[in-house]
Amino acid sequence: MDNEPKIKLHDVESAARFLNVKVSQIRSLVFMRKISVVHIGRLVRFDERDLIDFIEQNKTKISDQY
Repeated sequence: MDNEPKIKLHDVESAARFLNVKVSQIRSLVFMRKISVVHIGRLVRFDERDLIDFIEQNKTKISDQY
């Protein structure tokens, strides 16, 4: 059981701090379905792994060619 990855869930405010954006930006990303959410009843939570994936998917790749 110790080898299983730990899941850390963030609320909207914590996810905004993690991504260094405003809460309204997080809400817009959810509305536009650009970021994954976990629904727990009426609550919305963000898996930290999904937040990291969001960062990776939105990085601008720098080409070695100029």
